[in-house]
Amino acid sequence: MIVLVLAKIMGFLKLRLIAQLFGATRELDMFWAAFTIPDMLINILIVGSVNAAIIPVFSRVLHERGQEYLYRLFYRLNNLVFILIFLVSCIAFLFAEQIGNLLVGEYFDVKFFQTAEDVTSQDLRLLTWLIRVMLLSPIFLGLSSILSAYLQVFKKFLITALAPLIYNVAIIFAALILVQNFGMEVEGIAWAVVVGSLAHLLSQIPIFVKLSKQQGVWRQITPIREDFKEIVNIVRLAVPRVIAVIGEQINVFVNILISLTLTGGALSTYKFAYSLHLFPAQIIGGAISLVALPNLSDAYSQGKMGIFREIYNKALQRALFLILPIIAIVIVLRLPIVRLAYGVGEFDWWSTVITSWCLFLFSLAILGQIIASLSLRAFYAIHETKWPLIIILLTIGVNVLGSIYFTNFFSHYTDWRPIMHEIINGGDLHSMWESIRGMFGELSTWFTHRNASDAAVGGLALSLSVAFMFESIFYIIVLHRKIKIISWRDTVKPFLQKVFCSFIMLIVMYIAFRYSDFSLDTTRAWNVLVILVLTSLLGSVVYLALCKLFGVKELDVLWGYSKKFSKYVSPKQVLTNIPLAMNDYSAYFRVKMESIFNRNGNGKEKRRSKKNN
Repeated sequence: MIVLVLAKIMGFLKLRLIAQLFGATRELDMFWAAFTIPDMLINILIVGSVNAAIIPVFSRVLHERGQEYLYRLFYRLNNLVFILIFLVSCIAFLFAEQIGNLLVGEYFDVKFFQTAEDVTSQDLRLLTWLIRVMLLSPIFLGLSSILSAYLQVFKKFLITALAPLIYNVAIIFAALILVQNFGMEVEGIAWAVVVGSLAHLLSQIPIFVKLSKQQGVWRQITPIREDFKEIVNIVRLAVPRVIAVIGEQINVFVNILISLTLTGGALSTYKFAYSLHLFPAQIIGGAISLVALPNLSDAYSQGKMGIFREIYNKALQRALFLILPIIAIVIVLRLPIVRLAYGVGEFDWWSTVITSWCLFLFSLAILGQIIASLSLRAFYAIHETKWPLIIILLTIGVNVLGSIYFTNFFSHYTDWRPIMHEIINGGDLHSMWESIRGMFGELSTWFTHRNASDAAVGGLALSLSVAFMFESIFYIIVLHRKIKIISWRDTVKPFLQKVFCSFIMLIVMYIAFRYSDFSLDTTRAWNVLVILVLTSLLGSVVYLALCKLFGVKELDVLWGYSKKFSKYVSPKQVLTNIPLAMNDYSAYFRVKMESIFNRNGNGKEKRRSKKNN
């Protein structure tokens, strides 16, 4: 989690740099639209298969046939993945103009989605070129994803978590050099993505080489027909998940299409808010799910279903314990969060307001993603991919319909917002009733007709939140029918306790935030930071106190980890460990150098003997 936090911080610095350089503009919209195409390719072809098929098969092969056979399988699969992604990227490169025309073409934008702002031919040319540049990225990321799966089977989680951190650092430095020093504008960001993808791959190669040498499998591989049986097994398991990922990418594609029909900069504000909401979802859900998957797979393969249920519920409750207070913080402090994250350079105040509006509507999506991520890996562990496919296909329909109707509804924000204000703050019951009747009379028009409003982009965020909650609920229902995973004592009761504690935390933070917002000058970034930190600390204290009152088990786990961690970072322990570490490293260095010299000496003797013979 700590490494993922650092990776996400660097990701925010990357987005902050992009916001500073370009703001929320139509030009940046073209970059995000172009980025969608290579991102779709890597998600469909590789990422969707890693957890569903590659890691479970790698794990089984390691236990049944050993390390040498696993390495051979990895070698074959890596070659096939490279050929596949290379061919698909070449095809996408040739048809990049047609793909760009599909994204911003006249039919979808004008006739179907009732566009609010036309995209020019210059925008289309820029979009086409950016797509072609970034098609190099899936090649590097595809190979890197297979490599990550191989390392995770051997529980090498740290290096696979460091790869995204290095990816973001490389993009930041490459973007600074290309945009500021070479004046490449938004094209420089595209090339920076390619550089970051290459760094993602290269960062994992040293540990892979070291692991392979330790296992004694670092040698020439000869063709074996039996390897392809396992590859066919991977493909068989991966096909339903790949279809499901295609469905998920349809959601992304539809959101891109609709956002480009809104006002200029709508897609950029949506992407900025989307990245913010992913911060807690990927750090907490990603870390816990990453570690839970191999353990769930081992428990299922050994037939220990009691342990399987225990692992799932513990992982779920720990994720909820961490994520629910973060959701409360996002809801209350969304405006200062966006202000501190992106409020610099070309990113103006109105862009801050619209981005925070989207972030507020994304809050439910955080909870849905956490539950869906863990539940999906539980399905993978039991080698079930058909039900996740069915549920995701249903989720696609929910998101597509929600994206269309919610964007229409929020585009009439200036029409229904005064009515809502009048209903809430109205006087007599008769006037309130008339306002409610008038509002319901206009609902059909608001949901079916598009207006020109910056608030319309919030409909994309709300539809995604509804879709993720729908997906997570159905995952749990189906999983419970198969394994009886849910119980009152281990699942429902602790969940309700955490929800109640988070709700009280939200109320306390809202009162404190409103008071500090009126008391301090929030035009200064330092004051905004003070408000964010103090309000979050107050809410966290309230949440932890309530958890202690209700006897939430995860609080004891957190306290145990804190005490264990404090032993390693205390000043006394650090000062004690430094000379010991220096001695260890110096001893290691001496042994290493002696082995190198001995190896070179032996090599010279062998060459001299061979020459004499």
